[in-house]
Amino acid sequence: CDFFPRVQVLLLREHPRSLISRPSIWKNSIKCVDEYADALVQYTIDKREVNICVRSKSKKPKRCRPLMELIKNIVYPTLLETSPGTRTVEEALSAYALQKHHGYYTYTAEEVQRAKNNKGIVYLKEFNIREHLGDILIDAPEIDAVMQRIGPIADVVGTRWRDLARHIGIDEAAIVAAEETCPDPVSCCKEVLTNWKRDKGPEATEKALEEALKAIGLRTIAKNVKGDIWPGVIKTVKYMIGLKWKDLAYELGFQKPNIDAIERMDRDPRQNCVDMLTEWREKEG
Repeated sequence: CDFFPRVQVLLLREHPRSLISRPSIWKNSIKCVDEYADALVQYTIDKREVNICVRSKSKKPKRCRPLMELIKNIVYPTLLETSPGTRTVEEALSAYALQKHHGYYTYTAEEVQRAKNNKGIVYLKEFNIREHLGDILIDAPEIDAVMQRIGPIADVVGTRWRDLARHIGIDEAAIVAAEETCPDPVSCCKEVLTNWKRDKGPEATEKALEEALKAIGLRTIAKNVKGDIWPGVIKTVKYMIGLKWKDLAYELGFQKPNIDAIERMDRDPRQNCVDMLTEWREKEG
C-alpha cells in the first residue's frame, strides 16, 4: 500500500514550512514534527485502522491542535483515495494506555459526552482505571475552530486563494513563496491560512475569515464557515467527474465563455471542477 508515501509527499508539498523536519516513514507509520509537538500516524496490527497520536513537547495540550488538524486534513482524503469506502470515526485515545505502552485503547464520542456530564471522568474497563477528560482531550476552542476549517475552505476557494490571502493581510512575498513551493491552488490556500493562524494567533478568528471570504465575493462559503458539508461534496465530485467537468458545467447552465474563462484559470481539470462548482453555488445559493 502506498498510503504512507502519499501522506509524506502531501505533507512536504502542502506544508513545507510548517514542519521542522522531513516526515519519516518507519514500518507501518509516519512521524511528523513541528515547532511545538510531534505526531505519529500508525496502522493497527491488522491494518484496518489508522491512529493519529500527537504529543506536546512542552506538556501544553493546546499546542497539539495545529499539528493534529494539519495531519487530519491530509490523512482523511488520502484514506478515501487509497481505500475507497473508508469510514472515519473520531475517538479519544487513552492517555494511560499510551503512557504504559499498552497499545491503542479509545473512548467513543458517546463516552466522552457522558463524561462531560459526569465531572469529566471516563472509565477504561480493560484496565479498571479512571481518567479525566483533561488528560485526553485538547481544550482549545478558538484555534480548533479555525484550524478545522482550513482544509474544507481551501478545497472550495480554488484559484481565488490569492484574493483571500491578500484580504487576511498576507503580503505579496508570502503569496509568491507559496506559489513556488506548493503544487496546486488547494495546497497554496492551506499553506497561507495555516501560516496566518500561526502568525496571528488569537487575532486569526472565524469572524476574520468570514469577512475576508465575503470581501472576495464568496458569501455562501463565508456564511457556512462554521460547518458545511459542501467542501466534502466538492471533493467527492471533483474526483468522480475529473476530465468530464465541462459536461457537468453545461448541465448546470454554464455557457462556453464561462467555461473557457474557468479553464484559463488553471490547467488541472479537477481544479477547474472545483472553481466551476464554487461559482455555481455562489450564483444559485
